[in-house]
Amino acid sequence: MPLKEPVESRKINEGGSSVVKKVSDGQQTIAVKLLKDKTASIERKLIQQKNGEISGLNIPDHPNIVKTLAVLVRREAKNEYRLIQHGDPDFSLALYRPMACVLEYIDAIDLCESLVNKKVQPGLDLAVDIGRKICAALMCIHDQNLVYRDIKPDNILYAPPKALGEESIVKLTDMGLTKHLKKDDYTRTLCGTVDYVAPEILSESRYNYTVDAWSLGVLLFVVSTGIRLYNSNDHSEVYKEIIRFNKKNEAQKRSYMLSRFRFFHPELLNIMLSLFRQPRQRMALPEAKAALDRLAGLEQ
Repeated sequence: MPLKEPVESRKINEGGSSVVKKVSDGQQTIAVKLLKDKTASIERKLIQQKNGEISGLNIPDHPNIVKTLAVLVRREAKNEYRLIQHGDPDFSLALYRPMACVLEYIDAIDLCESLVNKKVQPGLDLAVDIGRKICAALMCIHDQNLVYRDIKPDNILYAPPKALGEESIVKLTDMGLTKHLKKDDYTRTLCGTVDYVAPEILSESRYNYTVDAWSLGVLLFVVSTGIRLYNSNDHSEVYKEIIRFNKKNEAQKRSYMLSRFRFFHPELLNIMLSLFRQPRQRMALPEAKAALDRLAGLEQ
């Protein structure tokens, strides 16, 4: 990432754990995600939490994933900095702490901001477009033995088509909660964003890749309706709503969703209900992608 002087930068986004800046030398532009961390000492728990930032380096180029170009790490014992890039063989998280991520710059804003500021219209077309492309991104991530665990509009960059016949830009970003998980393995870490988290994560049961399918279902609901799936604004109450919703049978879930929003395309509603099943019966992402592809064909 050699940039020529003078280099200009400006903040383009900020969350609870990071600040993202656009950095340019006039010829090339990148995004730099600066990780917030007030902890002075290196703790194993912190290292494990930030492991996902390193995992992003191993994800192949994909049209629906923001590419991680490098990760800046620091070895506090020696105050040593190092830029880790794809394929570096001798990197050890036991010695270094991630400080910043260098990402490809995407000329788009996050989907949450687009929805809140009414720059995009929720509905079937948007849900199918977003859903198909996020499915493809997640399938790529899962192929690398990674579970994503934080699907939400805030982590999706979106730009509408510039002209008739062109594709929208849909890019999944923020690999902070991704975790390596062998195909037949499970984890129990409590993490994610409350409205989108799968019930088995909340109950601290063991879980695997199927949690991303549940979160995709919530995303489809939000993007198609413009409203939240759950009623309460209190986190502890939302936890209870998720557990209650999960215990309903499919007919009861259908009734609940239609009580929240009455104008679903029946096939989209069926897809969401299939994603809201118990983990072993939950629709797999390739099936969801195929179903959304068919629905996209119906709209042409």
